Amino acid sequence: MPDINPKVFAEHCVTVACLYGASAHYVMAVAKLRSQLKDDVTDGKVGPYAWTQAEWDANPDRQNPALGSVYPTDRISKWRAQVSVFTLMTVRQFTALQLKLGQNPSALQLYQAQWPEEGDALVGSLQKACDDTRQAILNALDNQFPDPAQAASQVIDDPKLPLSQQAAPPVTLTTRLQRNQWIAYHAAIGAGLSDPAARALVANFSGEALHLPADKHFDRKHDARGIAQWDPTRSDAIKEHFGRYPNEMSVEDQTRAAIWEIQTNDAYKETRDALFTPDKTVEEMIKVLVNNYERPRDKAKAIADRIQFLPGLAQVLQAAKELPGSP
Repeated sequence: MPDINPKVFAEHCVTVACLYGASAHYVMAVAKLRSQLKDDVTDGKVGPYAWTQAEWDANPDRQNPALGSVYPTDRISKWRAQVSVFTLMTVRQFTALQLKLGQNPSALQLYQAQWPEEGDALVGSLQKACDDTRQAILNALDNQFPDPAQAASQVIDDPKLPLSQQAAPPVTLTTRLQRNQWIAYHAAIGAGLSDPAARALVANFSGEALHLPADKHFDRKHDARGIAQWDPTRSDAIKEHFGRYPNEMSVEDQTRAAIWEIQTNDAYKETRDALFTPDKTVEEMIKVLVNNYERPRDKAKAIADRIQFLPGLAQVLQAAKELPGSP
């Protein structure tokens, strides 16, 4: 099979990275490193990411709900399918490393987590792959993100340094709430939530302060901070674990902090169980989030208010899928 056209591959990497929330340059550089962008089979390794059939079949992101449907065994031969699965794999492992390290991982750390068996020559090889794909990614970013500063921020100059934040929201999302909904949703997916659970969590934050993530104000009896309007006790616990108060963190990091809180604080066991129960509806999850996690005075009104955000959130996520070249 012929080599994959670098321009076409770069454009697709940017589109998919934008859709799922990953570094497009990393997604392309790894394919360059592993296969030199070849769409063939060599020694049982298939396509641009040189996966064996066993590796493809065992990859949990082949069944990630964000794909819309499970990618079957034989789809390993489709390079665009490999890009989608690898991007979701990258989002998931980026999130896990960020929580472990307390900062964004480097491209090198991320790659070593994905392929720990690679040898000592990896640093130089990954640097060369980043250098070789830099211009193609810049061109593709320029095509889809007219802001030169935004495009430049996504380029990996040194794979040993922490990566920048994941890809920016699509330019078609113009309001602060829409963009923050997109960021929070993909952070939730990266942290392991299903599509319905991520939607429920984002709808809940939309009813709190997702439009004002840096907010801090006095709420009747105490300060309230960030997208979940955390009280001082909960804010202090997040600062102790993450090193910053919620309102000092990005939307992406606040979303991860909320999921960490739900997973580690037994006061929110009911919420934890609901978000990780596959047979609950989005509306049922919102009800539990309000009753157990948020606990406002007027619970019925808060539930109704948050459910009203779901159609707009669906439009936000659909807007990204309608970008040219989306899988």
